Formats: sequence, structure tokens, C-alpha cells
Amino acid sequence: MTNQNGKTNEQDPLTTIDSIIHSRHNQGQLEEMRPTLIVGGGGSGQIILTRLKAILEDGYRDKWRQRISLLAFDTTSETFQVNSANGMVSLETGSEFFDIGDIPVSSIVRNIDSQVAIKERLGPILSKLPVTNMRNGSKQMRALGLMALLWNHPTVNDQLRQALWHLAGRNQVGNNLNQQQGINVFICGSLAGGTGSGATLDLAYLIRDAFSDLGTQAEFCHITGIGVLPQAFHGIKGPNMLPNTAAYLQELNTLMVKGNFEARYPDGRFLQSREAPFDIYYVVDGVDEAGRTWTDINAVCTMAAHAIYLQMGTQMGKKGANAICYKLRV
Repeated sequence: MTNQNGKTNEQDPLTTIDSIIHSRHNQGQLEEMRPTLIVGGGGSGQIILTRLKAILEDGYRDKWRQRISLLAFDTTSETFQVNSANGMVSLETGSEFFDIGDIPVSSIVRNIDSQVAIKERLGPILSKLPVTNMRNGSKQMRALGLMALLWNHPTVNDQLRQALWHLAGRNQVGNNLNQQQGINVFICGSLAGGTGSGATLDLAYLIRDAFSDLGTQAEFCHITGIGVLPQAFHGIKGPNMLPNTAAYLQELNTLMVKGNFEARYPDGRFLQSREAPFDIYYVVDGVDEAGRTWTDINAVCTMAAHAIYLQMGTQMGKKGANAICYKLRV
């Protein structure tokens, strides 16, 4: 800013005061939020998390990490980037983004008897998988998405548990843990592709299992699922998009109604649960209530990110039976 003498001030006092007031307001708003973990599976999940990170950094700079954690698992090494007011934003590899691709499919199939967990889950369809290494995405094949999660189970499970413990620790008041605050978890991904469709149900149950380590605080933890439907991918075609979606929704419906999930994991853990994977689940389309189509998957993911932020930053985010109030067909 230039003063009346034409000299440049190093710092405008009014701007400084406004900045302090804005910072204190945002800090108060942040402290009102429940601790929240947002997990993305596959490309769409990664896009949603990156868009959400841009929103958080715009509002809270780096302080959002006090109460919010982001974890994305994708079968590609490429990270999505968003151009925001604060510059380019992307998920940090090794702390927010994890590549679970580069799976030696052919070697796994040849030595399947030594991979008990993968054989139990995928044995009947292994012969139908492409005998090659998976290096850049799961090619709209749900089985490859699940295989990627199972192959990388130690990394995935450790990251989920570390994130939950980090968030649980932020609930301390003095030396007392605020048990009733709990943790909100959002799990988002596409139902049409391979990675999100193949992995997000298991991600939900791995988180359910991790909740049990939080003691009575687990009673106040909630999982919300967000699945992106094929019409959100305007102009993108693929023979497996509709079958993937139908298969996922059939599995989801069975587990939401009946529970009874059973799965073995490579570390020897055998997980059994009578609970539903999610407390509530939304399916997000690329067509609004007036029949208008969103431009592309990025636009849909941006709206989903804003919807998650709406729940995190308002009283809705403090309720288990929450609702996304957005003009998306859900």
C-alpha cells in the first residue's frame, strides 16, 4: 500500500487487523468441527479430496490439519492438481496420497496358492484377469481394484489407523478425552471404475475394525459413503462402467441390509462384522434435478467436495444422520 507521501508501507494496519479477525473467526469455526477423516478410492476419490484440500487451505491455511485428515488410495502414481487462489494444490505423496498400483498380476496368478487372502476373494475370476502388471489404473476392473487393496493391505490399514488415532488425540481437553465427540469419516469414489468400486467397501470395514481400538469413543464415530455414478463421466465410455456400478450397488445393498461381512487379509487378520459398512450412503449423478448435465467429472467432484465441506463446517456435521443439501441428484 502507498501512503500520501508516495512511500510504500511494509504492512497496512487495517489489512493486518482484518487478517487477525478473519484468522480468529476461522480458528473458532475449525474448533467447532468434529474431527474428520476423508478417504478417497480411485481417481474420482482423489479428485474430490484435492478439491476439498483447496477449499480447506483457502479457509484455514495449514491449520485444518488440526482436525481433518485426508487419505487417497489410487492405482496410479499421478496426482491430481488444482489451481487455487493459493497456487497449485495437490495431495502429498506418502502422507495424503498412496499409489497402490504396480501390482504383479501375472506373478500373483501363477503363485496364487501362496496368496490365501487373494485366492479366497478372487479365485473364481482370476482366469479372466489380464495377465500383466498393473501400472496405471485398474482399467475399469473391480477385481483389480480389490487385488490392489489386498496386495497393499499393510500400508492401507496402517495409514487408516494412524489417521484415526491422530484425530482421536485431537479430542483431548487437558488430560481428559472428550469421548462423545467421536470422529466423522467420509469415503468417496466412483462406482463405475475399478479402484473405487473394488476397494471402498473394504475400506469402510477396515475403518469399522479400527474404530474398535478407540474404546467407547467408537460409539460416536460415523461413516458416510459417497459414490459417483456413470452419468457423471460425461463423454467417457467403457464396457464395464454400468456392470461395475450394478455389482457395487448390489453388494452395498446386501451389506447395508444384512451386514455379515467376512474377509481375510494378507496379514492373517480375519475380519467379521454384522454392521453395515456405512451409516449413510449417497450416490451422486452428473445430472441435476432439472435434467441439466454437469460439464465433466471434475465439476461433479468439485460439487461433492463442497458438499462434504458443508457437512464438516456446519451443525449437520455433528449429526450421525446427516444430509447433503446440494443440487445434485442423490
